[in-house]
Amino acid sequence: MPLLWLSLAYLAGLVLGGASPQQNSLVWLLTATAVLLGLLLLPRLPAQPGLLFRLRWIALRQPILRLPPLLVLASFALGVWQVSTAHPAIQPGEVAALNESGKFRLIGMVSAPPDRREETTILRLAMESAAPLGADDMPGERQPVSGMLLVMVPGRADWQYGDRLMLDGQPITPPAHEEFSYRDSLARQGIYSYLTYPVARRIKTGTGSPLLAAIYGLRARAYTKIYDLFPAPEAPLLAGILLGIDSDLTPEFERAFRDTGTAHIIAISGFNIAILAGLFSGLFQRIVSRWWAGGLAVLSITLYTLMVGAQPSVVRAAIMGSLSLLGVLLGRRSSGLAGLNTLAFTAALMCIGNPLLPQEASFQLSFGATLGLMLYAKPLQSSFERLVTARVGQPMARRLTGPVGEYILFTLAAQFTTLPVIAYHFQRLSLSSLLANPLVLPAQPLLMIVSGLAVLVGLVIDPLGRLLAGLAWPFSAYTLRVVEGLAQLPGGNISLGIVNGQTAALLVALVLSPFLLSLAPETLRKNIQAQLRPAVWLVGCILLATLALRAAATRPDGRLHLTLLNQDGRAVVLVQSSEGKRMLIGSGPGGNRLSTALGRRLPLDHQLDGLLLTDCSGPAMDGLETVLERIPVRQAWWTCLPPEDRLGRAVTGALLEQGSTNPLIANGSRLDLGSSTLLEVLASRPESAAVWLSWDNLRVLLPGGLSPSDLGERVQEPGLLLLAEADLQTTTPQAWEALRAQAVIVALGPQVRGDLPARWVVLPPYGWAQVESDGEKMWVEVGP
Repeated sequence: MPLLWLSLAYLAGLVLGGASPQQNSLVWLLTATAVLLGLLLLPRLPAQPGLLFRLRWIALRQPILRLPPLLVLASFALGVWQVSTAHPAIQPGEVAALNESGKFRLIGMVSAPPDRREETTILRLAMESAAPLGADDMPGERQPVSGMLLVMVPGRADWQYGDRLMLDGQPITPPAHEEFSYRDSLARQGIYSYLTYPVARRIKTGTGSPLLAAIYGLRARAYTKIYDLFPAPEAPLLAGILLGIDSDLTPEFERAFRDTGTAHIIAISGFNIAILAGLFSGLFQRIVSRWWAGGLAVLSITLYTLMVGAQPSVVRAAIMGSLSLLGVLLGRRSSGLAGLNTLAFTAALMCIGNPLLPQEASFQLSFGATLGLMLYAKPLQSSFERLVTARVGQPMARRLTGPVGEYILFTLAAQFTTLPVIAYHFQRLSLSSLLANPLVLPAQPLLMIVSGLAVLVGLVIDPLGRLLAGLAWPFSAYTLRVVEGLAQLPGGNISLGIVNGQTAALLVALVLSPFLLSLAPETLRKNIQAQLRPAVWLVGCILLATLALRAAATRPDGRLHLTLLNQDGRAVVLVQSSEGKRMLIGSGPGGNRLSTALGRRLPLDHQLDGLLLTDCSGPAMDGLETVLERIPVRQAWWTCLPPEDRLGRAVTGALLEQGSTNPLIANGSRLDLGSSTLLEVLASRPESAAVWLSWDNLRVLLPGGLSPSDLGERVQEPGLLLLAEADLQTTTPQAWEALRAQAVIVALGPQVRGDLPARWVVLPPYGWAQVESDGEKMWVEVGP
């Protein structure tokens, strides 16, 4: 109890100080000092009636609080003082003092794993020195500087933790907008300087901590292995669940998880850490004594926290998990007031190092969800058990209470206490989350355990890892399909409009009122250990059925299948011949979207038999770099020369590592896909080419930016014409209509203007069309 009140008072001070940033730090420091002096002096006053007696009372230990009230006040004042000094003035010698002061040559070390995004890579550098650059870009006198610098570089740069980099650029103050202040977000992480797209050179490697380098190296290997074992979009999901790398999910999936209230699944949280704590503790207890097992489990959790980036929610969960393990060893309960003590102390401990942490939405969500479980999970479960007992009897009620409480009632409790945070920060309420969480949460423990084992085993024994990956894939596929389906339900989200601080405070009071009115609230109960045998059989049948359906959907059926993917106005075509050979024609920007779309349409081995590169522009190479990291290609052919830049070298290097000879083919070259399925290069330009596909009586034309006059008379009356934005920028729709194609599908881009023929099938950006043919007839299915 004393620890609970001190922690809550300290956190309340941080919240008040953060809400009113113009606090006078000296006043609060003097207040805290005076209160502490009073705590020492007031108990020495004589016990006589009057004002001094009342002052003496607040300096003595009270039965309710079990500590002097003055100590609670001192803790509150210290919290306000600390957060009021959290934005120190920039001092000379710090990198932030160089903001908006011209160009500099900066030297610093990459202090964290790079955050690789779709088109950029974000680096955090611990600065060492800076030298001003003159008009001729010659550096002046070098001066030592300190502080952290956030750097944005183009592409998926190959920098690593521990690299010492030399950067030429102009540091600036991070931007702040009305909707979102990047400046405040970085300031809460101790970063006050920002540098975009500098000239960067690596001057040394391996300058960081050898331990952290080994941990981050394992993370990088595990990340690569995930994409080796699993297809997209399951691989990006598992990268987020297992490694905390959630930047690979497409915007559509991110929106689906957000709209269904299941975004916590792809972020490492207390749920994940609780599973790991149980696994580590149970494993080590089979090898060493109970105390040694607890220590090794805590060490393993700590190393895992460092590996995944030590985000606030992960650190909180790790501390909570470690303290829970310690409490089990000491025979203490992790529920009730003991659980609240642990939660409050954990939050206060984290905020001592970063007093701005309570302002982060992720911290508030994590704290609120855990608080909801502790306050309301057990009362909801008890009420449900009493209600069911009255109808079906106690034995059946106890059997139902466990799974219903674990996957429905506990989720409702967490969602209830996070309602003020969601309303304030996101101004919306997800109704579909009431259905989504009970449906997807039961699969998450097995998903994390089996997929994690697949990655770890796959790093050592690849065949066994692939076997485990086959067992883990249905769980991830099920999660994605449920979330994606529920996100499309109409009315699943309710917009709340602007929710101000006063409204959010009222919501907090309403959320906490049931607990405040209850004198003896009970909290978390232990997870159900025993599982019903029919449930095990049901899970096994679902696994086998899901794998069989996936295999049946991608096996050859004697027909030709074409999938046209609209990649921002570029037509990318996946061809599956009647024999089952798979060829990708072209590429486009958005590597995450493209690899996800391909992964959905490829078998579990997610391999391509061939790749025909007809577009050598920068956007196409950018997306292809990401695809090749995740989908192996047996053989590639070029119709154009790859660019002599980083992207071109990265793509050609990746293909060579996969065993492709990458030949350059000329006009008139033919590629045989089996069963008389032929691909022919009709004509080419330096960066694009036209492709003619023939099988049985079907003819398909991909103009690749060339006009009908460039292609000649041979392409008259194709069965299917696949157009992209480039095909409509220089050639009118009427010219393409003159070819008399039986069907026309166009990948609509943002630059396409004018009226298109009504019979054309138009795909919006990132839409798709599935074409199936038996050689005589053709069926077309279109999706958004």
